[in-house]
Amino acid sequence: RAGDTFTLSAAGAADCSGATPDTVPNDASATVVITVPAAGTYQLCYQSAGLIDSVAQTSSVLTVVAATSASAITISPTSIPEGTPTSVTLTGAAANSLYSLSAPGAADCSGVVPSTSITSVNEAVTLTVVTGPGTYQLCYRDPGGSDSQAQTNGVLTVTPATWPSRITVSPSSMSATVATSVAFTGSAVGDLYDVVNVASLGGGDCTGQTPSTAISSAGQVVVLTLPTPGAYYLCYRSAGQTDSVRQTNGDITVVAPTSPSAITMSPTSILAGTPTSVTFTGSAANSFYSLSAVGAADCSGVIPDTQLASANQAVTLTVITGAGTYKLCYRAPGGSDSVAQTSSDLTVQPATWAIKVATVPASMSAGFATSILFNGSTPGELYKISAVGAADCTGVTPDTSIVDTDETVTVTLSAVGTYRLCYRMPGMTDSVSQISGILTVLAPTSPTAITISPATISSGVVTSVIFTGSGTGDYFKLSAPSATDCTGVIPDTQITSGNQAVQLYAALPGLYRICYRAAGGSDSVSQTNSVLTVIPGAGVSGDPVSWYGNLRTEFNLPVGTHTVLLQMPDMVVLAWPFEGKGEDQWIERVLIASNTGELIVEVEVRKNLMDFDRTKHEPNAFETLDVVVGPSASPSRLVHIPNFDEQIDHPEGFITKFARISAWTPRGAACLQGKYWPCRENLHVVGSHGMVSVESSSAIEYYGATEDAMKHIHLDLDIQDMVNPENFGGVLPEIWGLRPMSNSTRAMIKSQTTVDYSGLDAGSARVKSTNASEDLSSSALGADGSCEDSANSAYRISTPTALQTTGLQMSY
Repeated sequence: RAGDTFTLSAAGAADCSGATPDTVPNDASATVVITVPAAGTYQLCYQSAGLIDSVAQTSSVLTVVAATSASAITISPTSIPEGTPTSVTLTGAAANSLYSLSAPGAADCSGVVPSTSITSVNEAVTLTVVTGPGTYQLCYRDPGGSDSQAQTNGVLTVTPATWPSRITVSPSSMSATVATSVAFTGSAVGDLYDVVNVASLGGGDCTGQTPSTAISSAGQVVVLTLPTPGAYYLCYRSAGQTDSVRQTNGDITVVAPTSPSAITMSPTSILAGTPTSVTFTGSAANSFYSLSAVGAADCSGVIPDTQLASANQAVTLTVITGAGTYKLCYRAPGGSDSVAQTSSDLTVQPATWAIKVATVPASMSAGFATSILFNGSTPGELYKISAVGAADCTGVTPDTSIVDTDETVTVTLSAVGTYRLCYRMPGMTDSVSQISGILTVLAPTSPTAITISPATISSGVVTSVIFTGSGTGDYFKLSAPSATDCTGVIPDTQITSGNQAVQLYAALPGLYRICYRAAGGSDSVSQTNSVLTVIPGAGVSGDPVSWYGNLRTEFNLPVGTHTVLLQMPDMVVLAWPFEGKGEDQWIERVLIASNTGELIVEVEVRKNLMDFDRTKHEPNAFETLDVVVGPSASPSRLVHIPNFDEQIDHPEGFITKFARISAWTPRGAACLQGKYWPCRENLHVVGSHGMVSVESSSAIEYYGATEDAMKHIHLDLDIQDMVNPENFGGVLPEIWGLRPMSNSTRAMIKSQTTVDYSGLDAGSARVKSTNASEDLSSSALGADGSCEDSANSAYRISTPTALQTTGLQMSY
């Protein structure tokens, strides 16, 4: 840990007597570099920060072995050919020691960490060096050591040579007499090769051969034409060498050309666009086939690329490239040719394709008008839906025209069952059932499919609600508040398990329908026994007054100090009050910080605005708020209010945005069009557990359009999008009953009552909690259009009605 110190004892010491720790680790759990001059055992003597002891660490006795000798190993042989696996004996090697080879030409073992383990004394190891000819140091480490010692009797000379694993060919088999492209992976410019029939070697290999064909590019693909079936060797010579080495990965097998009568096909005639099973009699496992272009005379340019896994295989053919005659191009196993089968021309008859159109979705609800995408449809085609349960499209005449590509049509089918999409392409007279056009019609979703619990939640709070009766694949969505049914509501949130607990959120109080759709359906059915009641969320305003659901609480805050109003898991809200007339209190200053103590924003309301004159202020300057934004290391006082589409990103992930609160006119914010009244201003901070808004407000709701209203300009707070508020701390959660109430909080409460909010909408609750309809000046009640109300406010932030749709408000 930081501040700790250590040292090593003398060699062989039993404890740390006389050893003074004096070396400081760089950081926690540090790796340190130690150089010890002599072999032996050493105690690790440790001293924790702030102490003066020296304690031997019982699990940290360090054993130091003698340095590895430079003459520990003798190798034999000392010279090996490049690229050839060679057995080399390491005489003197010890079990559990390690070795590695240096880079070619290295003078010593600097930077080389021995990593290959030696398992027995005097072990013989197999070395294969492909990094080039030259001299290599044998870098050795004794058991238990940590060094890397070049062995004076271990210098390895690698002589230049063509090695047998240099080249890999692909493919490794081909057809006789057929020009075939073969990749020589590993080849380099200046190399030479020849491909030799093994039979001509009389049982030998490439020794005595003289490779003569030059490689002109690295990894070259060469074209080979080999005349007779049989086995062939690739005899290879690396650039600058005089040898001829058979490449172990370069053997080539040449097979007889594919017979033009290898395959008989049945049937030889199929319908265009209809998947049809065709048997290839005479085909072999691991052979390949393809069809030619329509009308082709042979298989020139066609590469058989579909593999046949078994002899006489039946394959499914679907031809959509047009009616006509196609050649069957076949390749025997191991071959490289492409041979038209003379007895197996395929005739494709003109017809409407059975795979022309796919319906999306493939299922729907009975009696419900459903939009169905005809994926693959094109203008001029015709369709018709069969009767329920039809086995095919016999007797069904397509008569409805397709107008658009990939057209979406509205379909209503009343009976439960399966229906076929009967289709006809232009110029055809048939009626073809579309393989991907089977429509399954399900029973309508029951209006009593689910029951919800709880059936009442607070606005602005994410709440877990159990959908009893729900099933995997079902969908749901909440209606608009006070909707009478689910018309126009498309369920789009999927249920992933039976009786699922879902997370519901509603910004506005009211009655919400649960619009539900059973798995595979297309309807949207209001659940008659599962209406969701959303009551107003938590809020405070007034003298001050707090609401949470239907709980109304009046309380006072200590004057002259701050109070922790709200402690979220990621941020804290502090407030300072000031006294008004009598027992009135108002908020004048708010500080929002992260849970690590980092400043996010501090805001204080400006006073003495009775003499406000906009012409004496900079354009776009703050008029009612003094704002400082974090972080703490570099706080910044804002002079101008940022644009509504701008945001301030805090290093810890918080987002702060700003707005004016005013009616909106064709000339812009109404409050900016007068000279003597300042605009109400707002900021909001978004965290992971909620959004806190702070806004300036006059006290006109208490004093009317008077001087007292302007003297009591204050801050209102609004908290939205709370996630798991039961985990919050501070005065407000205690007042709301979410946390046990402390004696200090209990002493703040003046009164607490239950209020019936039934029938109130969000606007009514907001008017009761704060007078957001007034500007700050006594002129705000004039007829100049500068007053806004809850119906016409435009806040000019990312969501124009965001401040109207909150579930929690604090106003003082």
